[in-house]
Amino acid sequence: MDRHYSEIAYGRFNQKRTGKFRVVPENVVLRIVATIAIFAVVIILLLVVSGRTINGTVSLVLDAIAIALLIFSIPAVRMQYAGKEWTYTITDKQFSLVTKGQARNYKYKDVEGVSYEFLHHPITRRKIGFIVSVKTKYTSDKYKYISILRGEQITPQSTPFYILNDPPKLEPEFDRFSEFTR
Repeated sequence: MDRHYSEIAYGRFNQKRTGKFRVVPENVVLRIVATIAIFAVVIILLLVVSGRTINGTVSLVLDAIAIALLIFSIPAVRMQYAGKEWTYTITDKQFSLVTKGQARNYKYKDVEGVSYEFLHHPITRRKIGFIVSVKTKYTSDKYKYISILRGEQITPQSTPFYILNDPPKLEPEFDRFSEFTR
């Protein structure tokens, strides 16, 4: 028998899909406030030192550094909201999530429910994703899923967690002895 055919027939190459998504960190508002405070203190100190400097060239350089820090602070604040990247794998038996230092496996038969609540940006209050709660027989987990869709309608079907509501159908397994057991 051909090796490749036998591996497919015995289910070693199951259909699976993979992808990535981002989750907001738990203490995002504190991180944003701390970043803004650090940049503000450094900029104010630079401006105070610049005002007390007698030499005009040194004063201009300190002012330029303060302006550069002000411009750099905008992406630095946005980076605090980027969060962790999770990789998901969907197979016919389970939904797996992996990130640095953590892994979660949800078997479809153990999932009791998945609920979605809109996630709002802490400053602009626009909808940016969902707080997804996954409840199983053994545990309950929450994920602050950030949607990458801009300007489009954010729906639960656009999240990878939706597969837990409608798991893939199991294909019948191949039994190599079925023709001999009749």
